[in-house]
Amino acid sequence: MKTSNLTIRIPLELKEAFKKKAENEGKNASEVLMQFISEYVDIRKPVEQIALEKRVERIESILEKKLEASLGELAA
Repeated sequence: MKTSNLTIRIPLELKEAFKKKAENEGKNASEVLMQFISEYVDIRKPVEQIALEKRVERIESILEKKLEASLGELAA
């Protein structure tokens, strides 16, 4: 899945309150905004699946870096 950034301007107080509420719910701001946007445009793919796919991509990236580092140590 390709991703893109979205930049918006909001008052600092609103941003901080939003991030705090999301954190209190065990989410990050991106997940909450993706859910809102998906529901707003009526995308059928569950937001949880999108968030899970993004987490899997991050884990794969971390594992690739660790593997490369380990292989580098073995070669040295």
